[in-house]
Amino acid sequence: MTDLAASGQKVTAPSTSVYSINGWFVVGLICFVYVFFNWYLQTQVLTDQLYTYSLGRFVNPDKLSAFLEGQHRMFFLSYLMLFVNLGIRMLLVSTCLLAGLLLTSQKLPFRTLYRIVLFAESAFVAGVLFRLLVLAFSRDMNSLGHYLHFAPLSLYSFFPPDSVPVWLIYPLQTLDLFQAGYIFLLAAGIQHFMGKPLKKSLKLVLGSYGIGLLCWMIAVAFVTVSLNP
Repeated sequence: MTDLAASGQKVTAPSTSVYSINGWFVVGLICFVYVFFNWYLQTQVLTDQLYTYSLGRFVNPDKLSAFLEGQHRMFFLSYLMLFVNLGIRMLLVSTCLLAGLLLTSQKLPFRTLYRIVLFAESAFVAGVLFRLLVLAFSRDMNSLGHYLHFAPLSLYSFFPPDSVPVWLIYPLQTLDLFQAGYIFLLAAGIQHFMGKPLKKSLKLVLGSYGIGLLCWMIAVAFVTVSLNP
């Protein structure tokens, strides 16, 4: 099977594997979860009352009112951005994996890589569902600051919020249990379609997607430092 992958021929997964599930069904399920979470967030968590409570002491009432009106106008655009962000992220991750394969003289069809990335997205879906469950039963989410520091099962949750430098917040929030699950599922997909040992698949994923993720976190940290001198 590895020789077939190396020769550039398309590798077809067994019909009994999870990858035999219709891709559009998976896309629809992922989008439904993300849309529902976004709706819950906008209507039940990040409400006008929460913004008013968090910003009312620092922002002119007229400016705050204009800000809230802008938020309402952007409500439906936020749903569109969900699909755009999902598509771009999956495309970039697939490209990272393809680059990793090419640099190690291996090949796998881009369509197959995209399918691996699609099914690995279930790790982040699990993370969204977990956050939704926590938010639904949380009584501490009464200010914007509480939400900005909300990152359950991440490295950030192990530190007191006040002890973390601003530029380090995003990287620590990004490195969570679900990110680890995502990396594992990417490696499992590579293993499944190429017949590679899981250990080697993990090395490939860490050497491609992992480096891409590291570069992204460094870029965000740099922008954060630039905006918060």
